Order: sequence, then C-alpha cells, then structure tokens
Amino acid sequence: MARSPDTEAEQAMIARVFAPLAAGLPGALGLKDDAAVLALPQDRQVILTMDTLVENVHFLFDGTKQQAADAAYKALAVNISDLVAKGADPLAYMLSLTLPATGAQDWLDGVRSGLRQGQSEWNIQLAGGDTVRGTSGLALTITALGTVPAGTTVLRSGARPGDRLVVSGSIGDAWAGLQLCLGDGNLNGKLEASDTAYLVDRYKRPVPRLGMITPLRQLASAAMDISDGLILDLERLCAASGVGATVNAGSVPLSPALRRLISDGAATLTDALTGGDDYEILAAVPPARLHSYMGAAAECGVRLTDIGEVTDTAGVHVIDVYGQAMSLPHKGWDHLSEPRE
Repeated sequence: MARSPDTEAEQAMIARVFAPLAAGLPGALGLKDDAAVLALPQDRQVILTMDTLVENVHFLFDGTKQQAADAAYKALAVNISDLVAKGADPLAYMLSLTLPATGAQDWLDGVRSGLRQGQSEWNIQLAGGDTVRGTSGLALTITALGTVPAGTTVLRSGARPGDRLVVSGSIGDAWAGLQLCLGDGNLNGKLEASDTAYLVDRYKRPVPRLGMITPLRQLASAAMDISDGLILDLERLCAASGVGATVNAGSVPLSPALRRLISDGAATLTDALTGGDDYEILAAVPPARLHSYMGAAAECGVRLTDIGEVTDTAGVHVIDVYGQAMSLPHKGWDHLSEPRE
C-alpha cells in the first residue's frame, strides 16, 4: 500500500489488516514497497478491470464488522465477475480504501475477513494499493488483474446476428434483496424467512461464475457481466457489436423467491429485467456452439438459460409471454442520471 509522511498508524494498520492478504503473492513484497512486481505467464495477455463501490450507492454500511465484510466481499466479487466475462483467470488485485470521515475503525477486521474469503474462493491475492481518509462514507476501489491466452479475450464487440443470448443463474434477485434491506413495505412480510435471506444474500454477496471462464473463451462470441440491469447491459453489448437483439421476457430465469413476489404483486418482471446488481454472465453464443456451451456450464454447476437472439435490427426489443412488445419505463441503472437509493 502506498506510503505518505508521518503515517505510522496507517502503516501499522496495513501490516495488521492487509499484509496477510498479500502473503500468497511474492510480487506484492509484503506490502512494504510502493509497487508490486508481477511475473506474467508466458504467451498470455493481461486483462485489467476496476470498480469503485461507495457506501449507500453500492452497499449499506452501519459500522459493523459484518457489513464491512459484505462490502469488501462484494467489491472483490464484482471485479472478479468482470474478469470472468472476459474469459480471464484471476491473477492479483489492488485496493484503494477510503475510510469514513469520522468514527472508530473496529470494522476493518470485517474488511479483511470479506477479502480473505473472496481470495480463497477465487484464487487471487492482494498486490497493494492505498488508504486515505475521506470526507464522507466508506468506499472501496479495486483494480483486478487477470490473464488470458494471447488472442482469446471475450469482448462485447463480437456478437453477430443469429447468435443466441444466454444468461447464467437468475435475474432480479439482487434488486429484490436491496429493497428488502431498505425495508420496502411492499416486499417485507411477503416471503418466508429463507426466501428473504436468499434474496438479501444475492444483493450483498454476488457469486462470480468462475466455472464459465474456459467455456466463454472457447465458445462465446461476446460477453459481459450484468451489473446495471439486463436490458441496459444488453443494449451496451449490442452497441459495441453493431447489432440488435430480441429478448423473450418469459424465458428470463427468475428464482422461486422472486416469482413469489411477482405473483403477489410486490414486484414486476420489469423490476427484474432492469434492476441490476445481478453479476450474472450474459453471452452471445453461435447456435452451432450452444449445446456445447450449455453442457460445459452444467459440468461446472452453472445453470444457463437461452433468453433470445442477436439480430441485425438496431435496438433491443423485449417480447412478453403473449408475443407483444413490452414498454419499459427505464432500461437499468445509470450512475450519472439518478441517485441509487
């Protein structure tokens, strides 16, 4: 982690909280230098991605170790998800931690535990970073590095008309989980405790689909992870590829918990399609490779669903279960257009 003058307390914090997270990466130099030195595998390219998660925008934080652990785990998870979508194997990550303006820092052990759990699950280590005191709330910025065999990166720009659109997991759970965390009266009381816990966990602790790395590299023509809403992110993929798409809304995979909320009128299909924070993988797959792609996912325990087709007509068209075009009041989450909560 970077040094600044007269920061003995900061260096002690780095040694106690963060240096153990770098122990498995020799090039991190024990976090005692201003930079890391990483050796790259032969004939591989480096993939870099970065995301910033901010208190009350991307996660809720009450100063407890548990919520700090959830925030740190999520911050690392969303970056790993970006690497997966590129077909990249995780290598290392950098952390920039902005401490809240005031208050004790007892929760820092929670940050360490959340990062440690993610590192263990996704085979990645801390390489360094920075710590600063901010003027408001907690924020975590992570830069993750991965590698791919040269020339095999899966981009957004490779989709072609006729490709099938395939998503992993289920869509909309994280949106519902956030509403439950915020105490939305329309959702609270509608579910069994197990369903509520499931949806909240889907918001707080997204699960990167590491098993999809090789199938994506070998079989997909384009991919991205779903962070800002299925429809908005699909529009971004289509724009990068110069294509359009048709989505069959009735085919979009929903969890039993979210289906119950929709059946009770506490949520809508539009909420699921546009809510965001899913961190599932959206891929465009040539029809001739679809069976192999589905099979490879099944072997690694990931459920995939075919939800539509890439077209040569501009725009994303969403068709409901009756074959009619759906009118969506918004497409997803845009950081520069509206507040999160």
